[in-house]
Amino acid sequence: DVSGISAGKLSKVIVGDEISQYFVVIGRAVDEVRLAEGLAVASTIILSPNAWELCERNNIAIDPIENERAVKVRYIKREPSFSVEKYQDSIGTSVEHDKVTRECVRRASRLMPNAELEKTLRKYIMKTVLQKIDDDQPLEYLSEMRPATIVFVNMQFKGGESDQEQCMTIHQAAIGIGQQIVKHHGRVNKVFMFDKGCTFLCLFGLPGDKREDESAHALQAAYGVHDLCQKEIRSLKTVSVGVTTGPVFCGVVGHPVRHEYTGTIHLDILLNSQLELCFATATLL
Repeated sequence: DVSGISAGKLSKVIVGDEISQYFVVIGRAVDEVRLAEGLAVASTIILSPNAWELCERNNIAIDPIENERAVKVRYIKREPSFSVEKYQDSIGTSVEHDKVTRECVRRASRLMPNAELEKTLRKYIMKTVLQKIDDDQPLEYLSEMRPATIVFVNMQFKGGESDQEQCMTIHQAAIGIGQQIVKHHGRVNKVFMFDKGCTFLCLFGLPGDKREDESAHALQAAYGVHDLCQKEIRSLKTVSVGVTTGPVFCGVVGHPVRHEYTGTIHLDILLNSQLELCFATATLL
């Protein structure tokens, strides 16, 4: 495993339309954690420049990285005096909490049923999952290996944009891409941020959306997304779209108190995404 650690100012952004919305974070900390991750190799921990500035330096042994302000952590000399327990107890003091398990760091908040809140939260959950929840089906039924078509949309900003300008660009892209993908029976699964842009991961062939010609639908959606981004989103430097088909594990992953529905990418699909990201000009693969 490799680890990149960053710290700094973040902007929390909600993008999308009235049907589907996505929560993303942008800012210096996101940029630097990508830098740290890129410098990490197997079994290493890399601190970004800002994270290292905020650390108790005399308590951490590090190795400098040539031509970089980021550093590699060797070991911690002594146990930090910072009390994690007190910090956890101070979080959300205005909300009543339940301790779910001894092993669980995150506490569960007890909130009164609120129909408006539930309606809002449904916008952040894929329709595939909502159908199972509404039908009161076990989440285990969502997990399966199935053939699917994946569309990666990679957008790079021109550079020099403010956080507000980036937010507007991502919001505009999320609405346009979402409409194109849903129009062709697909779903936007994730929005990834990186130092100079963002990537949309879209899935075709999920339960309830399966079509005999899903690859053709995905290609039509990819072309529509590519055309949209080039013509209507002026603040982008480049946009590239990758399309591939293969076996994908679709299901619920994560800790029992914080589930996430995702498609775990097969090696062939991952290679496709890497190929797509290698192109520096507007491209459709």
